[in-house]
Amino acid sequence: MTDAFIFIGLLLSVVLAYMTYKLPPSKWPGYFSTKTGKGILKGIIIAPMAILFIALALSLLNKVQAQGRWFNDAGVFVGIDRTLGQSPQCVKNSVDNYGTSNLGAWVNIWQSSSDRLQVNLKYTHHSCVLGQDRNLYDAVGLELRWTIFKR
Repeated sequence: MTDAFIFIGLLLSVVLAYMTYKLPPSKWPGYFSTKTGKGILKGIIIAPMAILFIALALSLLNKVQAQGRWFNDAGVFVGIDRTLGQSPQCVKNSVDNYGTSNLGAWVNIWQSSSDRLQVNLKYTHHSCVLGQDRNLYDAVGLELRWTIFKR
């Protein structure tokens, strides 16, 4: 669980740095009192709690699942992408028109004996980082991952 707390610390550091880059801290109180700002703040609070919950659930799942080629690992991910043009997730002329957040979790179903080919179940959420959401989405799917080289 220590890694989960480090992950959340890094997540919050990146979010705070991005917020500072896009919006001066002096404007935070006004921004976070708006409907959009309250929604963003809710996401900043809920995402780390969800990550902790997922980490705990997946670590318990790991204890009961078979080892080896089936159900080998699981994890969570979070990121901030900057689109080249207007983000499809953001309302135009919002605080941030380009920042797109992505977060989710994956669970390995099967992997090859070389550990280079994996089949995973994956959940992904995309939304605007600081601006008003236009097209947020949640998706569940299958991921095929091929590791080209490994050290």
